[in-house]
This record gives sequence, C-alpha cells and structure tokens, in this order.
Amino acid sequence: MPDPVSITAAVGWGVTALGWLASPIVPRILNKGFSFLGLNAAEKLKIIDTQVVQLQRVMEVVDESTYRLRLEPLLNDLRSAVYEAEDILDSVEYQRLKKQIQDAKSEGSTPPRKRDWLKKKILPCAMPSSPFKDKV
Repeated sequence: MPDPVSITAAVGWGVTALGWLASPIVPRILNKGFSFLGLNAAEKLKIIDTQVVQLQRVMEVVDESTYRLRLEPLLNDLRSAVYEAEDILDSVEYQRLKKQIQDAKSEGSTPPRKRDWLKKKILPCAMPSSPFKDKV
C-alpha cells in the first residue's frame, strides 16, 4: 500500500497537470480554430469539437474524484475554458447556418423570366438527349 507522502505527491502532480491543461486550453482552441478556418474548415472544426468532448470527460472524472476539493479551483478554470470553447463552436455553427440561409435566399431571388430563360438554355446542354427520344 502506498504511503501518504506518495499519494500527496501524486495528487500534487495531478493538480499541476490539470493546471497545465486548463490555463492554455482556450488560446490553443482559438488559435487552432482560426487557423483551420481556411481549407477544410468543417473537418477541422470537428477535430476541435472532439477535443472539447475529451475535456468534458476529464471534468467528469475530476468531478467524481475523491480529490475533488483540492482540484476544485483548477476544475473551475477548466470548466470555464470548455464552456468558452463550446460558445465559440456554437457561434461558428450559427454563422455557417446563417450564410447557408442567405445563399439560399439569393439563389431564389432570380426573376422568373430570367430563371426560365436559363433553364431553357442551360438544361438542354447539360443533359444529353436520348437517340430514341424523337422516334417514339
């Protein structure tokens, strides 16, 4: 059975490690998020979302830990960082949906006469005609 000094040292190390995770997590997530917004933004945002889920699991483990009282200040910092990251991801998703709606509205704003003209000119060119079409 480990001695109390070893247990205390392990708890101290755990608190320190949790502090290392909690303090820089928001800037890292933000920096990754902003650098990923170039190409493959959706895929890279999923990676960030996965990291947030992993941090939530760490919070759950600490919540159930017998050392929770000692880890409480660091847990609060981590919880705050995770909530902030979730807010950022939600904001990105909101902006994506907003843009998608605006794009759909702008596509639907083509006047009917022009839209009909485009259909007559473009669709026959885009769809090959069947050689049997005129023989039926």
